[in-house]
Amino acid sequence: MCDLISIVVPVYNVEKFIVKCLDSIIHQTYRNLQIILVDDGSSDHSGAICDQYQNKDVRIQVVHQQNKGVSNARNVGLSLVKGKYVAFCDADDWLEPDMYEYLHGLLQNTDCNIASCGAWMESSENKTAIGYATKQLHLNVKDAIAALHVRSQLNGWMCTKLFETAVVQNLFFDEDLKVCEDYIFQCDAIEKSRGVVCGTETKYHYIQRKSSVSNNGYTQEFEKGLIATKQYIDRYIQLYPDKKRDLMAKYMLDIMGVLTAMIKGDCIDDIRVKEIRKCIRKNIWGYLFTKGPELFLKASAVVICINFRIFIFVYQHLKKFE
Repeated sequence: MCDLISIVVPVYNVEKFIVKCLDSIIHQTYRNLQIILVDDGSSDHSGAICDQYQNKDVRIQVVHQQNKGVSNARNVGLSLVKGKYVAFCDADDWLEPDMYEYLHGLLQNTDCNIASCGAWMESSENKTAIGYATKQLHLNVKDAIAALHVRSQLNGWMCTKLFETAVVQNLFFDEDLKVCEDYIFQCDAIEKSRGVVCGTETKYHYIQRKSSVSNNGYTQEFEKGLIATKQYIDRYIQLYPDKKRDLMAKYMLDIMGVLTAMIKGDCIDDIRVKEIRKCIRKNIWGYLFTKGPELFLKASAVVICINFRIFIFVYQHLKKFE
């Protein structure tokens, strides 16, 4: 019998998308799966759809609960994992048919116990492949942490990864965070791992929705996530000073994300903008010479330094972050 892979899927008000997601999971070429669906108090038909799938596929286990947030739903799912490996999938995304066969195969020929593949970032207008290795890489903990922050050959999406369950044992998602909680979880997992193998194939389809947290405008949740992220980055800079540029690339991306959230929500905080622009100016040269961040991100950082109003105009008209 091949190794059991457990898949945790938090579900909340995704009736328009969940069928495509679940079909892509149950039809995986890797068949030995435990599929855990945690219905987090959905007010639409998502929970009923989960029950229908449970009735026709014995590999599916459904949990219904009151709404407690995605991190709690993932934690509930983690508590039910039985597999040697565990993966996560968002209920409005979908997978290539051989995703778990591919990730499991990567782990069989290496001492690493986390595997990662690339992802398609999709919106109604665009589809871009990101976060895949140009050639298969085996990264030790230090290099994996650095690569996670640059997000070039190792992307920041948790759902593109397969974890050995022993690595995430006793790890939990921070239920006080609504932003960056998956980043914290991945960092903790990598620290406990023997390394990460990065594949060259793109297997996960990440669908950008206008209703997502990151597209709902600026709130204090962004600041809470930013504080947590900065604490990790500061610690890593102390541990790996030669990787400072790579590590700071993640922070630069996140603070630019705060600015774009302000623009989306039409809630510009001039004092906070001034603080962020000061931070970007301080780190701009290191960022520009960091290998990995896309050219449009580097150009955005330069424009923000020069004139934030110009950046607002360009962002609203080109929507390069969409």
